[in-house]
Amino acid sequence: MKKLLLLLMFATPVFAQEQKSFELNRTMKCGDAEVLTNDLAEKYGEKMVWSGKDENNSSYVALYKNKDTGTWTLIQYGAKIACVLSSGSQGTPV
Repeated sequence: MKKLLLLLMFATPVFAQEQKSFELNRTMKCGDAEVLTNDLAEKYGEKMVWSGKDENNSSYVALYKNKDTGTWTLIQYGAKIACVLSSGSQGTPV
């Protein structure tokens, strides 16, 4: 535990000073866009409440939400493939 605390003490100032962005690779669940969006509606009662175009790779990002249960899913999709970026059960409009 002491080693972890020492690491955090020395690592924190470095990150705070640099403030650089970095790339993050992670595993995402992807599939047929039509099947995924149909599943969101049928299984979770989620409907699209917001959509925007990603200027970097001409795909789209959409937020689906069930207003009654509060569940939500954020997906990125193209013409045929969609990937779940994140999902949850609580959210607060800002």
